[in-house]
Amino acid sequence: MPGFADPQKLPWLHSMELLGTNNPTLTSPTLRGHHKSAYLKKRFTPEQISAIYQNLTLTDVENPQSMVVLLSYGGQINTRRADETAAAQRSSIFKGLFQSFWDGAENDEPNIQWTRDVFGQVFQQSGGYPVPGPATDGCYINYPDADIRDPRQNRSGVPWSTLYYGQNYPRLQRIKQAYDPLNVFHHSQSIELPTAHS
Repeated sequence: MPGFADPQKLPWLHSMELLGTNNPTLTSPTLRGHHKSAYLKKRFTPEQISAIYQNLTLTDVENPQSMVVLLSYGGQINTRRADETAAAQRSSIFKGLFQSFWDGAENDEPNIQWTRDVFGQVFQQSGGYPVPGPATDGCYINYPDADIRDPRQNRSGVPWSTLYYGQNYPRLQRIKQAYDPLNVFHHSQSIELPTAHS
């Protein structure tokens, strides 16, 4: 796709650190970021669109690297059953990505707050998160959300594991038990052993 990217030859290990884009925001290893996501089964309501617009047009927040991205979804993705893979979300039409990128720890607070504000306002009717239901279907695990386990931010009452994996989480815990019973491979949002609390 020569019209959309500048092809480059890189050592394999170096290429694995980069996204397949020449967008400097997405490829900069020095930028800090805060991310939230939502699977959308229906279009945004007028109130949700208003919340997005208001946050994208604030005059007291100046960061052109703060954004709301809508990615088309569906098609072949939605032909699989929810229990066929780890990804349970098989009836969405869009995946929403709410994120901000910035330089320096001194800019953490306003950028994290902007991301929290827009996301929380868009999903305020369901406790600040896109709970599985008629209009939304949880969150995308590959956009790690540092707030998803925090009840001050996620007031939905829906566990992080359900937001990411739907009803597939117990099966994934059994797989974890079989292949990593000592929990060697773990992080703050990794699959927990069946004895751990979700």
